[in-house]
Amino acid sequence: MRFSYSTTRLRLIALLGLTLPSCIAIGPEDQLNPMPVIRIVLPDPGFYGLEFEIVELAAANGETLIGWFVPNDNPRGTVLINPGAVFSRSWPLPQVALFHDLGCNVFIYDYQGSGESTGIATLATVLDDANVALDWVRNSGRPATDRIVLFGLSLGTMPCMAQAADAAPDIVGMIVEGTVQQEVVVDLGYLFMGITPGPNAASLVPDALDPIANAPRISVPSLYLQSMEDGMTPFEGVVELVDATPEPKQLVVVEGIHGLGIFQDADYVEIVRGFMDEVLGQ
Repeated sequence: MRFSYSTTRLRLIALLGLTLPSCIAIGPEDQLNPMPVIRIVLPDPGFYGLEFEIVELAAANGETLIGWFVPNDNPRGTVLINPGAVFSRSWPLPQVALFHDLGCNVFIYDYQGSGESTGIATLATVLDDANVALDWVRNSGRPATDRIVLFGLSLGTMPCMAQAADAAPDIVGMIVEGTVQQEVVVDLGYLFMGITPGPNAASLVPDALDPIANAPRISVPSLYLQSMEDGMTPFEGVVELVDATPEPKQLVVVEGIHGLGIFQDADYVEIVRGFMDEVLGQ
């Protein structure tokens, strides 16, 4: 692998974690509120020595979504990354580099209101934005875009599961990490989704994003990565979703806190490599 991991980014994440609560505006309990965002887009794929293209997309409501397409010289497939809440598309760059090194093109974007995308960040538009990104991949004319693996991180697991549940023939696999199951997510997780914690919080997740409803409709090979140390999306939530997901499926326990398995689990790369070889061939 061309990339290595240091503690620098983990320290930055910890520092931002201390400042995030002051960025969250608590709104009414009976509606979706704007999600908190940190619009810093740094670094870009060039940090890992990767060539990339900046892509501008028109969201369903007319806002502009910004993404990066990272081509592979000899791709065996294409990975669409649905990112998590709060941070921009720059935060899953280690996964971008990993999937590229595993022989894939990669497309990652910002939801509207996040990173450099225009508009207001709200859970109500997340799936529409994800589908615009997926449509771009399908219609881009780039090689190996007829073999798509979906990757979702944290909030991004919700649109990822919704897209996988559509059973389109060009979707060949799904990987989700730090999977949201709204019945058990902690209060901070609700706030990150723009939902004020309360007895009716789970019901505010849009039906089309509901992972409990989508899991039984997923027929593609699925890899669930989850840490027992995850304090944001508790382990029992992903167990319920995995139980509801048809075969073929895997639940792999990784080390580390929420969404940081790639930094903290020594086996992370080989786990992902094995799944990608399974769905795309070696």
